[in-house]
Amino acid sequence: MVAFAKFVLPPAGEFFNNNTANAVDLTPLTQNQNEFNVRIDQNFGSKDSAWFRYSFINSTVNTSGGLPDLKTVHPIQARDWGVSYVHVFNPSLILQGQYARITVLDNSSNLFNKPTSDIISQVGFDSSFVGNFIAGYIGSLWESMSMSSFFIMASPDHQNDGLTWSA
Repeated sequence: MVAFAKFVLPPAGEFFNNNTANAVDLTPLTQNQNEFNVRIDQNFGSKDSAWFRYSFINSTVNTSGGLPDLKTVHPIQARDWGVSYVHVFNPSLILQGQYARITVLDNSSNLFNKPTSDIISQVGFDSSFVGNFIAGYIGSLWESMSMSSFFIMASPDHQNDGLTWSA
């Protein structure tokens, strides 16, 4: 387990930030987001009208997984469409029908930025149990590894994108 701890944890450095931290995770937070909305309204004479709406969003947030070299990738893809039809029979009788559908894909994964095959064999994990789950990704997936119970997370200032922690 010492090899695992050395792989996961950065080497301790000099204390800084009023002696509350000895390492910095400089993994930046990046987000790519694309959105699109369209709506079409149509009147068919004085008694019938309809509209159609379609929206989508593709967003990917990349940030620290809680440790240096552990990256969280969080893609969100959503689609939303709706349609409405209104017919006026007379001033006291109106028919309106509506339908909408929303789909959302919201996945998140934590992936090391460095090869994990050596540490898996050193620790004694079975590579078929912890590795090669994602097509096109050669590496291993680990349960979300946050050291919040062992480290104090703090931002030294609002200009720094990194997290700091101390033992």
